[in-house]
Amino acid sequence: MLIELYSTSAGPSPPWTPIPFPAFMLGRESEMENMLSHMRVNKPLHIAILGPGGMGKTTLALHFLHTESVINAYPSQLFISCEGRNSLDELLLDIAEQVGIPSEQRKEYLQNQILGALKKLPIIICLDNLETLWEPATLRTITEGFLNHLSGIQTLGLIVTIRGNQRPNGVTWPQPLLKPLPALKIESSLKTFENIVGIQPDENVQRLLKDVEGIPLAITLISNLIRDEAESPEALWSRWQKEKTKVLETGQDRKSSLTISINLSFNSPRMTEDARELLHLLSFLPKGFSNANQMLEDIQRYIPQFRQALTVFKSVALVEIDQQLQRIHVLSPIKHFTLECRSYFRLQKPTTEFFIDLLSKYQDKTSFRAHQVITPEFYNIRVAAMMEVN
Repeated sequence: MLIELYSTSAGPSPPWTPIPFPAFMLGRESEMENMLSHMRVNKPLHIAILGPGGMGKTTLALHFLHTESVINAYPSQLFISCEGRNSLDELLLDIAEQVGIPSEQRKEYLQNQILGALKKLPIIICLDNLETLWEPATLRTITEGFLNHLSGIQTLGLIVTIRGNQRPNGVTWPQPLLKPLPALKIESSLKTFENIVGIQPDENVQRLLKDVEGIPLAITLISNLIRDEAESPEALWSRWQKEKTKVLETGQDRKSSLTISINLSFNSPRMTEDARELLHLLSFLPKGFSNANQMLEDIQRYIPQFRQALTVFKSVALVEIDQQLQRIHVLSPIKHFTLECRSYFRLQKPTTEFFIDLLSKYQDKTSFRAHQVITPEFYNIRVAAMMEVN
């Protein structure tokens, strides 16, 4: 819907830019219902959509904005991408352009003018890829201050999409919080492929979709390459086994390259060298690592920075916790990217020592506890032993 919100003596403002039409989406019914439930009970609406890169945060936000009940509640809508913005001032200029503040009036008190304009009608604003302006320490406080001002407008709904698992301060995010977007189940992955390509996935496609572990961006890129006959399913599967994430590239931006998307998280301002080192270790171990508190306490004695580093890359959503198995898991494309980036890690020796001592601690093979602890680590122990030999 096109709205003229900001009028001045210079004449009517230009209409707002229509929000983009969303890409096809499957497997997000639960998240969509949670967002609609929030809207029904929370005025004003405040939602943070979190998750790893390529998980479909923007797509979910756009589908939500295009829902009839959302349009009825917020007939005025703004969708602003923060990608490529280096300061809050640049974001403010984008918003000023959208709401029709004349260029000659943008030199002073621009933020106040924008806030005044946004108070005039029921409106919802989506700030997409907000991590661009929120992650850098030099911008975080001022960005959170602006969010605080937006959240204080009672007729304004606020949606932000952020790469990672952390929400900005300055906004009261209502309970229950929307959980970070998980990977898609294999059924949704297969149906997404079928919808984009128009054919049933063959055996090679099924292998590919299983190997990318439900990352929507990867599924879309695979589908596009096969739909446009850039690669046959057999050739794509063959190349994937050798080149991994480098295969899934149809352009040079985060939406058309899986490698670029993962790299943005890997080199996030929130990441540390210790976190990258530990991510390499977890990618190298075939079964990740246990999330049981006792195991985390034990490994901390060998790798003192383990828990702090784990907190860091959990914050940028480079790992996920399998609650059922209580394992720290790195999704396959992220694992392949990380191993490609670093060929050696200094945690080899303490990791091997940890597993050797773990075996010594549970020597009694008839012990139920020994079976409970050692069995999930069997493949990790085998890899650690091979590292020691090599």
